Order: sequence, then structure tokens, then C-alpha cells
Amino acid sequence: MILVATADSSLRQKLCSVLEVLGHQVLAASDSAAARAAASRPLDLALVDLRLGTDCISEVSHVARTEGNARGPVVIVLTDRDDRRGRTQAAEAGAADVLALPAETAELRLRVSNQIRIRRLEELEGRPGVLAHPPLDTAADAQVDPESADQSDSVFSPHGATIDTSPLETKPPSEELESLRRSLTELRSVEFEVIQLLGLAAEHRMGQSVDHLHRISGTVRIVGRTMGLDELETERIARASMLHDVGLLLVPQQVLKKTGAWSPAEQQALKEHTVLGGRFLAGSASPVLQTAEVIALTHHERWDGSGYPAGLRGDRIPREGLLCAIADVYDALVTSRPYKPAYPLAEARRILGRASGVHFDPILAEAFLASIDEIESLRSGFGGN
Repeated sequence: MILVATADSSLRQKLCSVLEVLGHQVLAASDSAAARAAASRPLDLALVDLRLGTDCISEVSHVARTEGNARGPVVIVLTDRDDRRGRTQAAEAGAADVLALPAETAELRLRVSNQIRIRRLEELEGRPGVLAHPPLDTAADAQVDPESADQSDSVFSPHGATIDTSPLETKPPSEELESLRRSLTELRSVEFEVIQLLGLAAEHRMGQSVDHLHRISGTVRIVGRTMGLDELETERIARASMLHDVGLLLVPQQVLKKTGAWSPAEQQALKEHTVLGGRFLAGSASPVLQTAEVIALTHHERWDGSGYPAGLRGDRIPREGLLCAIADVYDALVTSRPYKPAYPLAEARRILGRASGVHFDPILAEAFLASIDEIESLRSGFGGN
């Protein structure tokens, strides 16, 4: 069962229609009071318009704690495509995802199906034997005309549809769990494959190979562990780091392929790959791509404030950007390029040591140098020289 909560009657009708065509049972609410009332029922998912307020989102997310619904709905917030602040507010209010409007039917279908699959997997792993919601009380689910009902009755089944309350046919727990695990693995695999392809396309314009991306990603993973970062956070940053130079896709080819010295204008055009990369990745609801946006924009910032594009200083630079920066600089130092030989390892260590507190976060530089042997072992397996 899915709840659609928005005061926009046209949007509400369109969303309900699409979800019903996709085979979902749907409830709808036109205000926050109706949304909260609906959330006390056994819902899988709730699409909640940010314009109903963050309090509404938070209440729908946590209503299970006060209404005795041990499951509670997963919340996807509806917001305008350019509302970046709204995405932050949605996350703080407890939303699992954001759907930027206007949205294509395919995107709505994908977001909804992904969240429901993840929910099912979590339930089966954490509460064996739970396969579906129990049937709703038929009387409680009687249809109500949304335009004529008062606030207390504004939760409705749209378009005069009667909700099917018959028990769902389900697979045995072990089969459904395995099916959901496969689906999640496939989704993550596809996302990672797309990230690698985009990253490789960008690096190819500068004559780099996919090994460079794997070295950067692996180095970030090693240093993150050394710093004691959460495993999930470390993996997210490691994957996102493969898109650090995605903005190169938008830099003029004549600048990238120039063999002589760059003019000041060409140097500026090259530096623009940070801003271009951030814009290219902006607006995604994927945590990995959100992190990649931050990395693309900040991986050339320097601890002393002399970097670009914004001249950020110290801990104003996101940790994700700092992690990728030191991995990228080290790889450039110890890898031979057409314009330079590889630095010896001892010299690369000295350079990094001198850059601590200037180019790099001192704590991060210390963790990097403490991990250098493991990093070199990794590099040897990915074409490092």
C-alpha cells in the first residue's frame, strides 16, 4: 500500500493514476493531518510533498512509534528539481529518498520499486517470516470523495477505486529473501558500472586508463579504514571518487590534448572541470552520486585555502574531497606520464609530508603515510609503476 500526500490535486491525481497502473494499491491525502492518519495504517511507502512541511514528513516517518504500527512507511519526498535545500530538509526529516518534480513515469516506477525491494529485504533479514502487511479493515478503507470530505476524512482511495484487501500470495521467506538480495546486488552493480564508464570516459580524454580509477578508489578505501571511518561511508566515498574528473567530459578537447604550455585562459578552462563536474552530477537522489558531486567540486581545494574553485580553507573542505585529493596527487606523483617520469617512493613520501597542513589535512596526511605500504601493494595490482 502506498500513500500519496500532496495538496496539489492535479499532482495527486497523476501520481495515484500512475501508481495504480503499475499495480500498487494507493491511498491519498490532501493535507498533513490526513497524511498522518493514513500513516497509522500498514503502508509500504509514502510519497509526501515537501510543501506539506518537514513536520509532516517527520510525523509520517515516525508515526509507527505512536500508532502501534511496528513497520511504518518508507518516505519519498516530492520536491522541485532545483530545490537543493529541500533535499537536505527531507533527509533531516527522515525521508529515505527524494523525487524531483517534474518526474518521468519510469523514474517514479524505479524509485518506488527500489524502496519497496529494500524494505522487503530489511524485513526478511530482521524479522523472519514477515512477508506482507496483514489485510486492512474493509470498513476503514471505504472510499471517500477527496474534494467533498472534510479534513478528518481527507484520506481517500482515488478515482473511486476499491482497495483489494485479500491476502497477497507470497513466496516462501527464503525464496523472496534471495530474490530481493539478487535484485539489490544487480541494482548496485549497474550503478557501479555506470560510474566506472563515466569515470573512464573522462579519464580517457586525459590519456588515463581504468586502472587509474581503481587505484584512486582503492587508495581512498584504505585510508578511510585507517582513519576509522564507517565502512559504509568509506565504500560510498571510494565508489564516488571514480567520478572526481567527470567534468573533463565538458572541457574543450583542444585544451586537454594540447602538448605545449597552457595559456592563462586554457588553464582556467581546465580548472573549470571542477565546477562542470559538480553541475553534471547535481540533483541526484543517489547517495553515491551526491558524494561524487561533492568530490568533483572540491578535490582541487587545498588545506591552506590556495586551491580552486572556491578557495576553501581547512575543515571547510569536505572530507570526501580531501580524501580523493591526496589519493589523486599521490597517484600522479608515483605514476609516469608523457611529460614526466614517476617519482621514487621515498621522494613521493617526502613531498606528501611537506604538503601536510599546506595542501592536505594533517590528520589525513598522517593516515595516508601510515597506510603507504598497503597502498603500494594495491597499486602494483592495478598497473602502478
